[in-house]
Amino acid sequence: MIQRFKDSQYADGIVPVDALRNKRGFVLKWDEGKPTQTSTNSDALSMFRPGFKQQAEADSFIAEVTENSVIFDNATFRPMDTTEFDYSFMDAQVPLQSMRAVSSGSQIQDITKLEEGTPSFRRKSLFCKPLLAYTIVPWLWVQDNIEGDRFLSSFQSLVAERIKFNMELISLYGKENTSAGADGLNTMDGMIQQLTNQHDKIYKDSSASLRTPQGVYSGISGEANTKDPVKIDFSKKYDTDGQDPISQLEDMITQFGIQKGNVGNAKFYMSNEARAKLVQIAQSRETVVADSLYFEGSDLKIWGTPIVTCDALERPVNGFKTNIVLADLASYVIGMKRDVETDSEFNMRTQTYDSVTKVYFDNLVLREKDILTAECANLPSQKATSSGSSSSSGSGSSP
Repeated sequence: MIQRFKDSQYADGIVPVDALRNKRGFVLKWDEGKPTQTSTNSDALSMFRPGFKQQAEADSFIAEVTENSVIFDNATFRPMDTTEFDYSFMDAQVPLQSMRAVSSGSQIQDITKLEEGTPSFRRKSLFCKPLLAYTIVPWLWVQDNIEGDRFLSSFQSLVAERIKFNMELISLYGKENTSAGADGLNTMDGMIQQLTNQHDKIYKDSSASLRTPQGVYSGISGEANTKDPVKIDFSKKYDTDGQDPISQLEDMITQFGIQKGNVGNAKFYMSNEARAKLVQIAQSRETVVADSLYFEGSDLKIWGTPIVTCDALERPVNGFKTNIVLADLASYVIGMKRDVETDSEFNMRTQTYDSVTKVYFDNLVLREKDILTAECANLPSQKATSSGSSSSSGSGSSP
């Protein structure tokens, strides 16, 4: 006889020991041990039935920071004791002239009649801006989480990593506009805005020479062009009248040399998506593109210039679009008055741990000749965005 033991004095489904002793020849069916989801059992998905080993859980959190701060890691770092640090530059225009007078052929008696060689000066400055991040951790959360008291230190380490990447977003996409609010993106001009200013206010001036740094790529100087920015068009296949992305990036290298950029130390910095499109072209080894775009080990290069992926270029914000940057980042300076600092205290009124993490920094394109940026067009993500609402055309998420 098969009998299910169910006595009111025992929990449902539990076989009493005395029943086991008094019965013979019975069949015992094991419960699967899986939780049963009910309207009243909110913990059913995280609890097992009595008698079964409980589910295991890690005793620490896994940090999910996946972005790398490539620009910060390769830029020139300038520790600062004061809020402002100035770089002063000097050049000289010194024409060579004949010592013989044109009229008589004798040596010039009054040297002041010659054109004077004169020095020229300019100054660029870092002016650090204070920014902060504010966090609140409830006391009960510290007691109940899997890390316990260790949570505060691990959380603050994670905050510091996030702040580093957000500083990189600000240093790339910032636009100084103090009336626009407290968002860090409004506190300073980032790299792309500084290069845009170089293009609009200096390069496009009618008196600019061929060697004047463009800031924003506008074709090869000296060729017939309107000095308007040129986009890297990823919709074109190779050898499409010189308008394909490979030819355009080759022309960027050419222009970089014309404006006396440090070609030997320059690298292309771009999104993973842009690099993937170039890899597709590089794999077509039967085309002539193989001679200009090729792999050297695992590194992809154009005319010997390495391509480096940059996570920050995957996330354009503040009205900017996806860009490719050709740069010797030794000419890009990150100035910091203080290291990243975190202050914490326990708030008795709210029973929370309140923390403030502070940074005091600025960024500067020190030599415009060594950095050239170009906007991308017709990447797959851009095509998808243009068909709906564009996340990159607005302010985006605040870093």
